[in-house]
Amino acid sequence: MADITLMTLNFTVPGCTDESAANYNPAATTDDGSCIALSFFECYESALLSLDLKDCEDTKHKRAMKLIAVYTAYQQSLVENNQEKVTMYGDELSKLCNAEYCESC
Repeated sequence: MADITLMTLNFTVPGCTDESAANYNPAATTDDGSCIALSFFECYESALLSLDLKDCEDTKHKRAMKLIAVYTAYQQSLVENNQEKVTMYGDELSKLCNAEYCESC
């Protein structure tokens, strides 16, 4: 008679587990620190959608382009798990968006 060994496999799915975040992943089982505060995403989305491609010298356009660049850098710093950059870009986004920012967002 053969011995039967039971084995349990635990698969983890990294991602954002914060339901209030813009990039919440319901399939994620392990928070990987990539959560993006909804206020930052909404600010980014608003800036992107408000761009007037006819007037690149407009102050609103310049602010929107800066915000998009900072938001992109913020996302990359989350992917890299670089807390120093996350804080730096988060602070800059907060200034640009007039949004509240906290280290745990």
